[in-house]
Amino acid sequence: MVDDIQAIIEVVRDVLIGDGFTVESTTDTTDALAWLTARPAAFDAIVSDLDMPHMSGTALLMRARQAGFRGWTVIHSGSLADANEEELKLRADAVIEKPFATRTLGPTLRRLLA
Repeated sequence: MVDDIQAIIEVVRDVLIGDGFTVESTTDTTDALAWLTARPAAFDAIVSDLDMPHMSGTALLMRARQAGFRGWTVIHSGSLADANEEELKLRADAVIEKPFATRTLGPTLRRLLA
């Protein structure tokens, strides 16, 4: 889980853990990319905010793929109207618009991982 707002990470992480998922989280796309580069097979999915400092969520997904990550990808954003729809389709397996009900992400991940 990658989001630049720690409060969002905490709420969503707690819900996902309650749903039985193991969650690594960070507010920094550079940290997330380092984890994914070091252990690309250790993660089943990446959930990232689209608008992040240093590197966009879609750039993170692209670079993770280049590093060998083969899991599922989910982008969430409060500014999808401004997003490049074609780029999102190329990079993300699922897109969730903020604000979203915290109970939306778990079922989305379960559908992808099934």
